Amino acid sequence: DLLRSYIEKGNVETARKLLTVEDVKRITICGSLEEVRQRIVEILNMKIDGLILGLPMGREKYEVLKHLPKILT
Repeated sequence: DLLRSYIEKGNVETARKLLTVEDVKRITICGSLEEVRQRIVEILNMKIDGLILGLPMGREKYEVLKHLPKILT
């Protein structure tokens, strides 16, 4: 996959240019505790065989991280 190849080689800016706004929305998990929970459920229901959860970048990142165990149970 071209996107993965660019990222693995450190060409993040090139990889980013391949993504449309819809792509970003499809692969991003963000929002309130309930929105994050719902988004994870949606992704898991897609029967994806692997999932990488990165740290939230917004000001609420510590709150989300604190609740992540509850989100996943």
